[in-house]
Amino acid sequence: MKKILESELAPTKKFILGFLSVYLMMFVSSCRKDEAIREANTSDLINGNFFSFATAAELKILSLAATDGLPSSQDFNRVMKRELTKEQLLNEFYLKPEHAARVGRIFGDVFGIQKSPFVVDESRVLVANSAGLLESSERQNTCTTGPSNVVPWWTDSAVQICSSLQCGKAAVNCIPADLMPDLQKAVSSEISQRSRYTYLQNLNWEDFWGGKWIYGNRYLAFAYAFESRLLEPGSVPKLSDAQETEIGTFLKSFSLSEYKRSTLPSFFPERAGIVTAPQYLKRHNNFRSRTRGLAQAMSCQDISGALNTSNISQFVNADLSAFDKSHGGKESCASCHYPMDNLGSTLLGWSDVGHREFWRSISQNGHVFGQEGEGPHFLMSTWVNQGPQFKECMARQIWKSLSGGRSYDKLSDGKKNLLIQASAKGLQKLVRTALSLPELSRVDTP
Repeated sequence: MKKILESELAPTKKFILGFLSVYLMMFVSSCRKDEAIREANTSDLINGNFFSFATAAELKILSLAATDGLPSSQDFNRVMKRELTKEQLLNEFYLKPEHAARVGRIFGDVFGIQKSPFVVDESRVLVANSAGLLESSERQNTCTTGPSNVVPWWTDSAVQICSSLQCGKAAVNCIPADLMPDLQKAVSSEISQRSRYTYLQNLNWEDFWGGKWIYGNRYLAFAYAFESRLLEPGSVPKLSDAQETEIGTFLKSFSLSEYKRSTLPSFFPERAGIVTAPQYLKRHNNFRSRTRGLAQAMSCQDISGALNTSNISQFVNADLSAFDKSHGGKESCASCHYPMDNLGSTLLGWSDVGHREFWRSISQNGHVFGQEGEGPHFLMSTWVNQGPQFKECMARQIWKSLSGGRSYDKLSDGKKNLLIQASAKGLQKLVRTALSLPELSRVDTP
């Protein structure tokens, strides 16, 4: 019986012994491999080339914050081999087009209106009829007044346009339907492009927020020209021949693709940075909504009595409607409306789709943080220089955007003050100070 059992168990015993032998070899091999790795790591550490997971994560965070993309393997290797420091790598990020584009998008994100529509009257959008004549897209193949030969703003070649459309010299009041996507792109990216230009040129906040210039291509210039037309309604004087010629020259001074900075013709209504940008005027479609948008973007607060820094208790603009005055002056409403309506009255005269309403003379007098003045440029420049919490709000906005939403309030008072001091020197200084803070790239930062 004993012999039978031993004979039956023999294969099992051999299997177990074999398994233990293989396992022992693997264990020894593994130990040697771990030892080799430890030796290599120790050697790397001694040579100053050790590259920890935390360091890799910090570089990723830094690259994402600066360029909206991951660092290259070359970036990793150069830092690992001590060919450059993280600070030097950050200086290289500053020179990348992706970095300037990233900064430019920050203010587009703040306003949240990149896809805001641009309104062009359907009667001014052109399509070719069966005879090749450009006419209104809302009444195709019905042109009976004959063609006008025009060299339009969008090309150097002459085209035929239905003469009843009153497109004007250089067709400054019309646009072909197939160019609408290019117009939409130019209008919707204006604030981002202006921010990018401000950063690269190291302009100050007043120039950015209140500068009487635009930065764009010919499509954006057309948007400003179209919104400045003196065509409505009947009793309004239309553009003179000289003015139409000047607009045509102004549009042709822009490239269809490349962007540039330019001032507007003198007879155009006053523009002031973002607050009179077409997309902003349409996104916030009345003077109170526009003021509220500015308070949220420039002071990081909603409309409240805190904006009434001079404690004014009257409306200074006689052109506010009777309804606006009666509602805003109510005891339960006045604490918000005195600051909101006195700030916003500097923006009166723009319609709910962003056209300047020339057919009635509208005062733009306003009271802005203790100052009396008129017009959007006065509003913006005064807000930059005297608006409550402006510099801290810029610091807060930049920190939130660059750090992936990390809390500004959890920064130490010293780091907050550092950002606010940088904010006083403009957008470029603020961005670069924020990117250099160790709290931005530390993996353990909440």
